[in-house]
Amino acid sequence: MPNPSPDDDNDLRALVVSLIAMLKSNAEMIADVSAEVSALRGAMTGLDPTFEDILDVRREEVCQRLERGKQQMLAQYDALIRKVDEGEIL
Repeated sequence: MPNPSPDDDNDLRALVVSLIAMLKSNAEMIADVSAEVSALRGAMTGLDPTFEDILDVRREEVCQRLERGKQQMLAQYDALIRKVDEGEIL
């Protein structure tokens, strides 16, 4: 197996840095959305004490409705990860 060239190392490093930056961005977005949801829940519960119960029921309905699509999406990611890991891609 030939030794990777410095250009290959730089390309790989750039790719890894890009992936880490995307993960950081995703983590930041998740934290921001979580803070917003928490603030909204608090405000709504203050206005309507039954809000938490209603939200729990609605969340369960939505989760059940979206579960199949979610599982399909995750399976596609798993397949892509496997293909890259096994060398089918790249």
